[in-house]
Amino acid sequence: MSGLVLVSGFPASEIPFPQDVVRDWVARAGDRERMRELIAPFISEPVDAAVLDRFLDNAVKVPAAVLECTLQTGIRTSFADRVESLRMPTLIVGGTRDPLFPPEAVAQLARSLPCARGICLSCNHEIPMERPQELAHAIETFVSGLGVGCRTVAAGLSNIPL
Repeated sequence: MSGLVLVSGFPASEIPFPQDVVRDWVARAGDRERMRELIAPFISEPVDAAVLDRFLDNAVKVPAAVLECTLQTGIRTSFADRVESLRMPTLIVGGTRDPLFPPEAVAQLARSLPCARGICLSCNHEIPMERPQELAHAIETFVSGLGVGCRTVAAGLSNIPL
């Protein structure tokens, strides 16, 4: 693997989610407005209406069983003991207002990896919808530095005007 890009991360350890939250999320399957309500707290910047519509069009197609499996996998799986074994260049992108993966978590993860750079864009958790151009620029800069060494990749990213 040449490099790794992590966007809008999530804790690497298990997360104690109340069962009523799990049931509520799963019950939103197929309901466009309830899906919109679900992601609204994780969006703090204006999102292009066509982008949000496309997201919701796809979200309502996901069956309840798949939503439940996805959520259970995310909250009941821990790979925290393996994170520090990552040795490839890594770009970690978070949002400055992300409650699921706050800037402190981005910085901590970046410090724990030998060849990582963490950056935070001015947004919440839905980075690809909130800051698509800035995200694309950060990924492009990161990818263009692959193969030239960890220090060069990190140096290039520190010059990104975000």
